[in-house]
Order: sequence, then structure tokens, then C-alpha cells
Amino acid sequence: MSTSNELESLKQFPKPPKETAISGAEPTMVLGNFVKLEEIGSKYIYVYLIEITNSDSLAETQQVQEPDLRQQIFASAQKAKPLSKLVFDGREYAYAAKPLHKKLNWTDGESRFAASLKIDETDCQFNVTIKAHRTYDVKMLKKYSWGASDIPQAYVQGAVFALDSIIRSCSFPSMQVVSGRKLFPKYKVTTNAGFDAWWEYRMSVRMARREIYLTISARAVPVITAQTVSEMAQVFFKKRQWTDKPQQQGKRDVRWAKFEPCVRGLQVMVDGNQMMLNGLTARTASELQIDGKSLAEYYQQFAGIEQMDATWPCAITGRDNRPVPLCLCKLEPQVLSGISGWQRDKLMDLSVLNPEMRQQLLNVAAQELSDACNSDPNLLAFGIRTEPTLASIPAQVLPRPQMRMGLKDNSEQAAVGDNGEWKMKHVQQSCSGLKSWAVVVFASKQQCSESQTRAFVLQLIKTMTQLQIPVEATQPRIYHASLQKPIAKTLQTITQSFKDGHVQLLICVLPSHNQAIYGEIKRVAWVQLGVQTQCVLMQRVQGGHRPKLLEHLALKINTKLGGFTADPLLPDQPQPPTIIVSADVCHTTEARVSVASIVWSIDLQAQRFAGSIVQHPEHQEIIENMDAIIRHALRSFYQHTGKKPVRILYFRDGVSDSQLEYVKQVELGAIIRGCALIEPLFRPQITVIIARKRHFARFMLPKANCPLGTVVMQMAHPQILSFYLIAHHAQRGVAKPVYFMVLHDEVFSTSLDQLYQLTYRLCFAYPIVTRVVTMPASLYYAHRLSGKGRMQINSPFDELSRS
Repeated sequence: MSTSNELESLKQFPKPPKETAISGAEPTMVLGNFVKLEEIGSKYIYVYLIEITNSDSLAETQQVQEPDLRQQIFASAQKAKPLSKLVFDGREYAYAAKPLHKKLNWTDGESRFAASLKIDETDCQFNVTIKAHRTYDVKMLKKYSWGASDIPQAYVQGAVFALDSIIRSCSFPSMQVVSGRKLFPKYKVTTNAGFDAWWEYRMSVRMARREIYLTISARAVPVITAQTVSEMAQVFFKKRQWTDKPQQQGKRDVRWAKFEPCVRGLQVMVDGNQMMLNGLTARTASELQIDGKSLAEYYQQFAGIEQMDATWPCAITGRDNRPVPLCLCKLEPQVLSGISGWQRDKLMDLSVLNPEMRQQLLNVAAQELSDACNSDPNLLAFGIRTEPTLASIPAQVLPRPQMRMGLKDNSEQAAVGDNGEWKMKHVQQSCSGLKSWAVVVFASKQQCSESQTRAFVLQLIKTMTQLQIPVEATQPRIYHASLQKPIAKTLQTITQSFKDGHVQLLICVLPSHNQAIYGEIKRVAWVQLGVQTQCVLMQRVQGGHRPKLLEHLALKINTKLGGFTADPLLPDQPQPPTIIVSADVCHTTEARVSVASIVWSIDLQAQRFAGSIVQHPEHQEIIENMDAIIRHALRSFYQHTGKKPVRILYFRDGVSDSQLEYVKQVELGAIIRGCALIEPLFRPQITVIIARKRHFARFMLPKANCPLGTVVMQMAHPQILSFYLIAHHAQRGVAKPVYFMVLHDEVFSTSLDQLYQLTYRLCFAYPIVTRVVTMPASLYYAHRLSGKGRMQINSPFDELSRS
């Protein structure tokens, strides 16, 4: 078969199996963050295109673009009775359960209405134009979920988008609209970061196998609920248990330096006028002067303020940066935007909920949505009904593999615990030996003494020896370097001080987390010097030397120098030579390019990998020159193993639904062409698997996380062979599964059990940790390589901020 005819025959995606039982797996039931869509009473969804323009011919722009303003204008136009049945999404489309062609006056395929809205005390006039767009048959969605293959994907996506808009338009009894967002104060949490955490639910329609579900996810949103900025500050200080120490004259207390980011950018009311709070004054109210008096005395005399702390700073408000006492800055409930880094960390911590708490939140949303189906006019118009509880979903738990440590002639086995970890006695194969290495401390001897560094090195050597990683040079050189000098010159001078300039490893001690410094070290060492590096924070060197940290560093060093840790035992039957290829694409913001990385295995156990980096135009997801890269990968595999691969497993990270067909057409075709570049008739079996982490699906047990190796197929794509896999144990919160979609399969077509088992086992092969990870190790390699490639094309890191 010619290549063109072969590509023509590969257009179809593999179908889901009729029999979902996995050999050797234990069946179970799990809860998901889904509710079943019981009924959609309306037979059709009629879609109308909405255009809103300004009636004023002198306006700068005729088209109204802001979604919130469009929603208000359309709500004004909905006073006309025919429009009251439309559900507007605030952007382009409106939806109806029944056609409007008999109720509206149509001219040239469109109908127009006038709308008025008061903006800044001015009555503004707008024109609302409605055009019939298309119609969706609800029965087609149900047929699609049952496996009908004659329904276009674009049709299904459009209908799902329409349902999403209709359901998100509904109102819940306990919902409050704050800053234009629908939030739920129930189970709110008061924090010490200057805000309360309310909950926002995101709902989206999910096409599953034989059913239609609604995905519900919850996240914390920072909301200001204090009456005044002064009250907000009191709560902030009380939560942090700070005493009321007065400010030093002319200097800002550390309290206010922490509090200022919490209020900067807030909308406040001062004397009935809405203003923006730009920051806090550096001096207190008693130190600021106005008309020959202190600002505190002025407001106490003329504004009648009796209770005002004169030792506090004032708010800088408005365009004229007017100083105003904090107690006069009134607040309305609003979403806090532009939060600082530590506030964001606090919000993220609150969003990480344990399974029991997350189920509690989701059950509240499921019940309120079910109640809204009986009261909300939009849901009633379309006859939408949902179940009041979370869906119970069938799942299967794969058996855990045994981990092998040591070579085959002298190997040991280690059992994997319930937390996904195993005890590491020694590495499976160590590197050739650490003979020439050095420690570079990017700090002065006063900040990090040589004795502290030497003690850390001795503990690291002890840990490496326990893991049977040979260390021949037990007294490495220790250098102290300044970050004020170019990093490239510093590292080059150190490497040249060794015999023949050969250094295996440089351990770099950094004073703080700084992406610019880290990236420059990696760029110089990797590209210019060809030296492996291991970065460590200075506080780790100075503080207690935790065994876990030392073991982690030892495993990373062993891996970087050519060793590997352990591997999952494979079945006894012989495995045909298989090359595993993984790819990822990283989009940069600084250099306006995309970086694609491709890695491939170079041994029969898929433990050692090589890789390549390709630079693309900005935002390009498809990998170019894939055929040449595959040819190089196949040659590399043959050089290291002496065998030609019989099978190619291609894992691809980060592809959206809209790009599936294009990725398969371009990249699978390139793999086939790459094989033909080796030999015209060379054609191994190929399987293409997409791994997706950006989704909202979660699975859990009633009061715990799902066990390792949980596979869920019920919620996967109804038309494509796909599954969710929870391979890892979540240290906090609910474990997030990885969604695998098989775009093309020639390897596992006769035994899908091997697909699930092999994908799961590859998650145990990441050598720098002693636990199972979320996805196959090769995808982690591809992601790390794309990060390295990004460092090479960004601006020189010495020119970036070192703060």
C-alpha cells in the first residue's frame, strides 16, 4: 500500500470497546464531579446571532463589545415580549426553545429592536439586531453518546456550547452576584490575607458513553466583605495575631507593607463618590498636614470623626492621589483582583480540598441545580432536569507492579505501598562514578560558610554511598562566587581549573528562588560547557539535612550521570522491541516562539532516553520536521540496542479536541514517512496516544481518594478509545486523573488490557523519585526538555532582574 493510500485509510479514530472489563483488575464504584442530565424536554435548540450597536452616530465605535454591557443592553431589549424567551450568553448568541420567526417582524432575514440604558447619568440608545443562525436537534446528541458515527464533531460541539450557555444562565437560591460573577457564600472561609474565600461553580456539559452529564467544579474566589478599609485592616491584623504597635515616625510598619497589596486597586466610596484606592501613605494620619493641622485633627474637627487611629496611614485615592483616613473608605462586596503572590498561594491552598469537603461542596451545587430546574424560567423553557446527587461511576483498579532494584543477576523486589511509594535500598544501576565535581556557592562566606557546605556535601556522599552510587572524589572543591559577575565567566573559570577541563557535575547553591539565575546556569552549563548541574537552595545547605531531600538529590545526580533507579517488573512473556516516543510543545511569551521537544527511548527497557528540540512560530502546536526527527530516533535506537523496533508508541501531550484530527493527520503521517526514510518497506506498528491534564474531571471515594491504578471509561469520549487513569497518590486534595485518548492503534488492537497495563507501568519509571507519578515518565522528560529549550531562546538571563 502506498503512503498516500495508507494515510487515507487512517482517518478514523479507534472506537471504544464494547467489553470494558480489564483482565486482572478489580471492579469498583467511584464518585465523580458529575451530575446526570436526566432530561432535555425541548426537541430543538434555536440559535440566533445578536448584534448590538450604538445609536449615536458620533460614538467612537458603533459595535458594543464588552460582555457585561451587552448583557445589560439585551436585558433592556428583552422587555419586548417576543425576546423574553431568549437566553443570551453575553457575547454573540441567544437561544430559544421555540422558533421566533412567527413572533418577530423580519426584514431581510433580521429583526431589530431599540434599547435604552442609563450610563453615568446619561440615557444611551442602542440597536439590537437578531438574525437566525442555526438549529440543533437534541436527539442527535443522544445518538452521538450511544456511538452514532455519522454526526459531525462540529455539530456536537456547537450543541454542547449552546447547552452550556443555557445552564450557566440559571440562578440558584443561595447565589449572589459579586462583581458580575455568580458566587456562593455558603462554606466561605475568612483568611488572614485580607479577603474571604467564596466559592464559584463552573458547569459544563460532558458527552459520555450512553449518557450526557454535567461537570461541576468548585474553586475559591477572593471576596472583600468588610464595611470599611479600616475594618478590613483590623481583621487582617487580628488573624495574623499582630499587636497594635505604633508606626515609627516617617517609616512604614511591616504590617502595612503586607496589607497594602490587599487593598491596592479596590473600588471605595468616599463622600458618596466612587474612587480607586491606589495605595497607602508612607506617613501616619498624625504626621500628614492639611491647612496647618494634622490630617487626623482636620477630619476629627470638620468631619466629626471621633474614633480614628492617628498612628495608621491613610488611603491614597482617586486620580489626584488624595489622602483619606481608612475609616472613611467604605467598601462594597467585590472580587479582589490583582492579588499578590502570597495571596495567590493562600487562595490556592484553600482550593485544594480533601475528598470529603469537595463532595460536600459539589453535593450542595447538585442539589441547588436540581431545585433550579423546577424554578428557573430558562431551564423550565428547555425542559432541562438533572439528578440531585453526584453520579456514581463504575471503575476498575489495576494491580500494582513490583519494583525491581539492581541488575537482573542480583536484583531485589520492592512492594509499592498505598501511598504510591516504595522503599529504596539501592539504585538499579548506578552511574559510572562521581570522579570530578565541584560545589559553587553563589553567596559570600558570611552568608554560607565553607563548614556548612562541607557538612552538607558529606551527608550527600553518605546518602549516595548507601544507595550504592559510587563516589570516588569525596573532597570536592568548594567555590564562592558573586552574582554581580557574569555567570558564564564564573562557570567557565571553574571548569577550566580541572584537568583537561573535564567536570562531571557542578552543584550550584543559590540564595533564593530566581528563574533568571537558574535559567542562566542551566543555559551556560548545558550549551556552552556540556556539564551537568544540580541546583540547591542555600537554606537547604544551611538547615537540617533531611534524609528525603538528600535521597532525592542523590537520585537526580545518579540519573543525570547515566544511572537509573528502578523499573516495574514486566510480564514474563518476551516483549517485541518497542521504541517509546513522547512529545510536548511549550509556548513562550518572551521570545514569541514555541518550543517543541521530542524524546525517545534508546534501550529495550525504556529507561534511557535521548531527545531533540525544534523551534516553531509563536502559538504553533503542530510539530514540524517530525519525519526527520523520527528517522534520527530510529537510528539512535538501533545503535544502542542493535535491533529495529517492531512497535512505536507515540505519547503526545497537550492537544485540544479541535486539533485531534489535524495532529493525527500531520504527526502520524510524519512518523510513517520517517520510517520510510530508514527503509522504503520498513513499517512498524504504531499507536498514537494523547495525554491530557487540563480538564475538570475528578473521581473519588466517599471519604478518600481513589486507589492507585484506578481506570474510568464511562466518562470518556463516546466515539474514541479513551480512558481516565489515576496512577498516583495525591499528597493533598483530590487526585487529578490524566485523560488518555488513542488516536491511532495498531499495537493493542487485539488486547486492550496491555494498553492500560503498560500505560500504568510507565508511570513507575520516573527515576528521580521513589513513587509513582501521574503520567508516563517519557512525557515528563519531554516537558523538562521543552523547558530547557525555552531557556536557550529567551533573553540572556544576566540581563533579567535578579531581585
